Amino acid sequence: MSPLWRDRIAVELSPHRVVWVRMARGLRPNVAAKGIEDVSPKADGPLWQSALDQFKQMVSKEAWKDAEVDFVLSNHFVRYDCLPWNEGVKHADELLALARHRMTNIYGADAQTWALRLSPADKGAARLVAAVDDALIESIKLAVIDAKLKLHSIQPYMMSSFNRYAKVIDHPDGWFVAAEDGRFALALFSTGQWKYMQLRRGAGIKDLLEWLERENLASGGDKACREVYMFAPELHKEDALSGYQLHRLELPACDGYSPISDTQYAIAMSGIA
Repeated sequence: MSPLWRDRIAVELSPHRVVWVRMARGLRPNVAAKGIEDVSPKADGPLWQSALDQFKQMVSKEAWKDAEVDFVLSNHFVRYDCLPWNEGVKHADELLALARHRMTNIYGADAQTWALRLSPADKGAARLVAAVDDALIESIKLAVIDAKLKLHSIQPYMMSSFNRYAKVIDHPDGWFVAAEDGRFALALFSTGQWKYMQLRRGAGIKDLLEWLERENLASGGDKACREVYMFAPELHKEDALSGYQLHRLELPACDGYSPISDTQYAIAMSGIA
């Protein structure tokens, strides 16, 4: 099969489930197959191990053959930071070393074995840093090879959702929120640049509102930011965010996917642009 026409399979790995969506390529991309497998995290070992073990069991099925795979990693598996601009850092290896030093100070010695990815940034601007257990990344690569599939991308959920919607954000200042089961990723941007980033536990609009109020104080801005761009496919859509201008971000409908009835597949699909 020509790589230009190879189907893409979007996979969400989270502590409690593995979600997959096969997108058939062509003039009108559509959902050819999809599924969800529940996962029970093990008492010992890495938090991600059960989800990866479940993925390995799934990929032998017919629906996975001859495809490229895009992974979206739950923010339960990721740590983030906002790395300020440093005039003295001139090279990429120095920048990575600075990011690792900062992550180690925040999270401890475990950060020494994490795979780090930094967002691009203009001169003078801060970068978002995403850190994932390197063992998870390598285990995904090996599982894909063993299944005779092609790995297309591995993305943290916060970044897959932001990258998908960056072009529709039309306000220079705001919060970007990526919500999932039990967790919010909250990133503050001002004049189009990252200023602050936190992961917080929570399950609904009430929890999000409380965290936004706290984080507006903690971020150190002169004025609370009230613009919120939120990708939260499984959060109740009728709830209002009192005191904030809420912009809800949704995937468009396509053959085989409805943003109303198929919300549980949206996080996985956020990884396919």
